[in-house]
Amino acid sequence: MKNTLYLWRYYVLALLFLWPSAWWLACMGRGLRLRRPLLTWDMLLIAVMLVWYTGPDLVRQLRDAVNKSLINSGSQRQDIL
Repeated sequence: MKNTLYLWRYYVLALLFLWPSAWWLACMGRGLRLRRPLLTWDMLLIAVMLVWYTGPDLVRQLRDAVNKSLINSGSQRQDIL
């Protein structure tokens, strides 16, 4: 169950990324001139969604790496003393 929920958020992220991008490309294909802020807001939305969905995983991995390095450095200090 946890794996299903874990993958589900990436599917949502992919849809949120693909939908504005496909719409923007369709407008370009029809010859419509889009204003630049639209693309900027689209990219900002994508960046926020990436941080929101992957942020907890990245923070957890970083915390584990720091804890592991602290444990390793602590054991090396004890070996030296």
